[in-house]
Amino acid sequence: MIVRRLMTLLGILCLATVMITAQDDDTTFDPDSIPNFGRTLLEFEIPMEDNDFLLAKHLAVQPDLSRIYVGSGAAGIVLVFDDKGNQIDEVDIFYEAPVNDMAVGADGNLYVIQFNELFAYDPDGRLIAELAGDVLEGLSFDRVVPAPDKTLYLLDSFSDKDRLYQYDTDGTELVATERGYLGGVTGDDPSLFDEFRLGQDGFLYYFSDDAKIMVQMALDFEVTNTYENLITAVGGSQRTAMLIDEQGQVLFGANGGVEIYGAKEELVYTLKLPDEFSFVHDIAFADNGQLVVLQSNTLTIVQYDKRDD
Repeated sequence: MIVRRLMTLLGILCLATVMITAQDDDTTFDPDSIPNFGRTLLEFEIPMEDNDFLLAKHLAVQPDLSRIYVGSGAAGIVLVFDDKGNQIDEVDIFYEAPVNDMAVGADGNLYVIQFNELFAYDPDGRLIAELAGDVLEGLSFDRVVPAPDKTLYLLDSFSDKDRLYQYDTDGTELVATERGYLGGVTGDDPSLFDEFRLGQDGFLYYFSDDAKIMVQMALDFEVTNTYENLITAVGGSQRTAMLIDEQGQVLFGANGGVEIYGAKEELVYTLKLPDEFSFVHDIAFADNGQLVVLQSNTLTIVQYDKRDD
């Protein structure tokens, strides 16, 4: 009897020890435990039927939100909205083909990549120039990243998976000033998410799902940091867009919202959007701490509250 009681007591102690250890080692992700950030200012739908608009995928904004550009990933259409959700114009797009990428430069012009060629439009959507010529011959761009000094950074991940370019432009021509290589960190599977962006902190960033790494670079393409744990922290989430804020925190578009990862490469905040069942296709910063989010055929303007970790 005494032995049986001792064995029972020992079993209880072992079970308690296992439970305490499990609590200490518990790393199960609880989305409700992650603080929410941001406040929705405006949400509006993009009129699909009136414009025969398919698959709103790309986003670019004037810093004051006087114009918000939404490009189709399935047709040669770029619509222009104001900050109240009113459609005010349509870009006189060059090709009737999907938009690969687009961004607003420091000169206020809209730069659009189609058929992997780069075009410049004025803020009202009128074509200024087809930025093509000998310097672009044989290249196949899929990302355009404007810098504050009117420099353009372009990523060629189609014809050469490791090639980056820096150009000076006056809006009508490109002058090659620098080129760099990512040293094989780019992936080989084009179906997986990769992104190239200039952060608000002044660094260039390249993220690759396939290569399972994010690289931070100075403006001369010198690698200054690598993030190998970030993709593990993000896990199996489907990433659809990326931005980096002034503090170097990484924003990823996800299903129904935006996730923000801190300096320790862990999820620290989330932005839950009114449309919680649609993937975020693109995100863009504006002035006054505002963030514009594109979901399927919905645009949401958010007051983005930056936080220090």
